[in-house]
Amino acid sequence: MQHIYDKGDRLAEKETFKDKVEKIKKNKRIKDENKNKEILKIINATLASLEKKEDQEKFLKEVKEADQLGTFIGDPLIKFNLIHEKYQQQIEPLYFWFLGFLRDSMKIKTGDIKKLIDTYSASEAAAFHKHMGQNIGAIQDRISNSLITINRLVKQDLFKMIREIGIITDRLEMIYSGDKFGSERPGGPHNAAEIAVKDMYINLVEGGSKAPGSVYGLGSQVGFITLPDLFLHTHIFDKDKVEKIVGGLGGVSTKVKEVLGRKLKAYAIWRFSYKKNLERRRKFMLTYLKQYYNTIQLNIQWMKPYLQQMRRMQMRMDIKETPDILAAIEQTAMEIELLVKLGKEESYNKVVVLNFYFRTSPETEFSQKYQAPTTKFMGRMEITLKSYAFTDAQIKAYELNAQIDDYELLNQIGGDIQAALDSFGAELKVYLEQADKVGSQSSKDAVTEAKTAMRKAGPPGELPLIVEKRAWWHPIEPFVMIPKGFIDIISIFIQLPKFKREKKPLKSELKTQLDDVKSSATGTAWLIYNIFKKSHRMVA
Repeated sequence: MQHIYDKGDRLAEKETFKDKVEKIKKNKRIKDENKNKEILKIINATLASLEKKEDQEKFLKEVKEADQLGTFIGDPLIKFNLIHEKYQQQIEPLYFWFLGFLRDSMKIKTGDIKKLIDTYSASEAAAFHKHMGQNIGAIQDRISNSLITINRLVKQDLFKMIREIGIITDRLEMIYSGDKFGSERPGGPHNAAEIAVKDMYINLVEGGSKAPGSVYGLGSQVGFITLPDLFLHTHIFDKDKVEKIVGGLGGVSTKVKEVLGRKLKAYAIWRFSYKKNLERRRKFMLTYLKQYYNTIQLNIQWMKPYLQQMRRMQMRMDIKETPDILAAIEQTAMEIELLVKLGKEESYNKVVVLNFYFRTSPETEFSQKYQAPTTKFMGRMEITLKSYAFTDAQIKAYELNAQIDDYELLNQIGGDIQAALDSFGAELKVYLEQADKVGSQSSKDAVTEAKTAMRKAGPPGELPLIVEKRAWWHPIEPFVMIPKGFIDIISIFIQLPKFKREKKPLKSELKTQLDDVKSSATGTAWLIYNIFKKSHRMVA
């Protein structure tokens, strides 16, 4: 169960897809033959409500974890199998025959032919195995270097910058609060922010109580006991007014006034320059933070193609463990799968899936022309043609099911890095937004905006506040609903002439469309199967 909070801080429970499936399976009122239909309704409704591709992929993963992805995809309408085995002929022309036939003869656009699977495995004795292993090692080194760079940027530099910006923001907030409060009135509240800034000045600039010449150090001497209290509670923000204000103090000895004026003068000059330096430093650090963040994102984008390439070049252990591959013999096995969209009628797509499985004897030799080893593949090819009538959601589910390992690898690496960035909480997000406003926003407004946003966000790790609409009954609800009812009635009559009902297709029409798509997809699969056999002089 996932927990969320509503307006009344009541703990609510949000069912996951797996929970809904279990509830349907345990519901005795639903017949066994109708349970799959109810599950499919939930999948279709959820996918229709999700707009972002990332959200759809995340939900389809939940469907796969609940063992319902295969049910949602469905079984093929028809399946054709072909076997072509010749150990004196290369197998590449056979694959490209299918590709050329789809593009040239059937006029299928390149964008409608999607490669879902492209993997291989080789025996340990094969020279091809050694050659590919060297290439994989070079790519792994690049990925490792990118991850080390990203780790250094996030863990060391980015963390230090955010921490420094946070310290600067806190100190500027104290200075601005002291300016806003102004001078203290007799018997009134103290300017705590300005006192804190003065205390920081005494400790950091003057050396604190251990320094004899500091405010605290002089306060421990006879005749200057009142100096710390006068210094902390006499607030002068203009350095030119120090002499006038200090000279007008009553009940204070001349010696104390002299020292107090000197200390307040030095503090006013320091405060002005310190404030300006903090403002400049904060703007610089915000711009620098944005640059570092963009560098991290750029490294992630550079790394993703290498991750995909490494994933495709890695050998599939499930193929290597089959009886088709023997460790002591030069052998290679490959699997390629293509999803071909033939067209669409209303809600249904005509789809043919071609799966190629190659079991070959590779011949690797060094090419003088290219100054690199080249490999020729000859042997057995098994082809499976399957036809489907898919909705758009089913096509996405089929693609995800075939490429689930690639999605998980990319999302895991990207998710771990993003989780590290999210651990900074609202600070990183607020500072990145303010980096775009540097130059157009005053430092005071930026500090106020940053602190307000962080207070609203709460501490890192806090559950987000998700408002859930509920039908809570209130005693005055009937009286509120009476005028609303009159408004609804009037709006009905006003909108009645403009009302146009959308005509929905009947169930019989949808069934006819589905039957046509199924017939067309099956006929196309048989056509590809039949023409390939005839063009390669196979028994028809």
